[in-house]
Amino acid sequence: MNQVAQASQTAVRRPQPTDFRPIQELTIAEMLEDPRVNRAMAETAPRHLSPERLLRVMAQAIRRTPKLALCTPLSLLGAMITCASLGLEPNTPLNHAYLIPFEKRRKNEQGRWETASVEVNLILGYQGLIDLARRTGSLVSLHADVVYEGDEFEFHYGTDQRLFHRPVGDTEGRKPIYAYAYAKLSDGEAFEVLPYANVLKIRDATQAYRKAMEDKARGDKNWATSPWIAYEREMAAKTMVRRLSKWLPKSIEFATAVQMDSLAERGMIDFRAIAAQPSLAHDPDGATQAEEIEGKANEPQQQQAKPQPPTAATTAPAKTAAPPAQQLTEEDEREADRMSRAAQGDPVEQHDPETGEVQSDDWDAYVEKMLVEFNAAKKPKDRDEINTTFRDTIVGAVERKDLTEARANVLLQAWQEKTGTKSKMPTPPNGNGKK
Repeated sequence: MNQVAQASQTAVRRPQPTDFRPIQELTIAEMLEDPRVNRAMAETAPRHLSPERLLRVMAQAIRRTPKLALCTPLSLLGAMITCASLGLEPNTPLNHAYLIPFEKRRKNEQGRWETASVEVNLILGYQGLIDLARRTGSLVSLHADVVYEGDEFEFHYGTDQRLFHRPVGDTEGRKPIYAYAYAKLSDGEAFEVLPYANVLKIRDATQAYRKAMEDKARGDKNWATSPWIAYEREMAAKTMVRRLSKWLPKSIEFATAVQMDSLAERGMIDFRAIAAQPSLAHDPDGATQAEEIEGKANEPQQQQAKPQPPTAATTAPAKTAAPPAQQLTEEDEREADRMSRAAQGDPVEQHDPETGEVQSDDWDAYVEKMLVEFNAAKKPKDRDEINTTFRDTIVGAVERKDLTEARANVLLQAWQEKTGTKSKMPTPPNGNGKK
């Protein structure tokens, strides 16, 4: 009988963590069946979104976009864990988010660019960002849209700020001229407007759009499914919501999503690292990697570190070694930082591509928005804090060489005249600042 009991116990023995192969050795099909993947989803997904539902969504996304099946399983898993942490479903009619396959390229020994791997990038959609913003509880309504030639449109900032948009008829054949986002809060309102040409500059810097243009040049019919191609109006609206986000109340999910989306659009999130350490889904900065800028790095690419697999649920997840940073010039780093701040809504200068001269900037609008906040503040302490924030922003822009000292002094003088505060530009250290 003891032998029978022992045989019975052996027959029902539950699989142990050591029975499983490392995650990075699994195919995507095997990963969908692996209980460790289900547990990773369960640890990060909110109650309304089950791991089983997310895995079904991932399988459907692969069927609709077959190239996802060619991606590294870890990058796909990391993107899905990120979706789970935000409570969003990718590649569904809800348009919450999009899983985008892209080729990661590097230089070979002959100095030519070649495909090193196919990775997954996660791009949030307009509806997804709106859904996250509404979860804050302090948001009455939020709307973003594109203004076309012929629409009735008017806006101005200041103490009597106003935004008015009345669309006129079908948009087909009419040129977009502005994009905006408007939020009605429980204690006020806020809006952001941007010329559409500036929206296109932000679009041009995104990895998904660059990949779509590369696919189009190669004759790949899937280029038209890219979010910025198939849903340009919605993506422009999302860009405006992201710019407006600094004036909105934030939940943890919304703040994480805004930061993650800005980095992911430029291909700077390593979703393989999130697969190996799911807690990084809540820490976009911890999962960043150097942006791949084709043709700008002359040094040969180093071999990337192989990510470690997630450990069993009973042990702490293993950390993955970050991929080696690509060698970027000071100008490359400054441009990447400028585009990141532009995507977040910070004022940046627009330069003529041929002469390099400043054509326009967003600083006047920034001054007006800060004046609204300053005038609305009732306590002296709050006004002092706003004044300090404004001054530090100006000084920081000069030290980053994003603003000339002359322009900074004009802005500070205008601020001083309208607020009665005393703010002046200190001498930049080590000769920083444009002359």
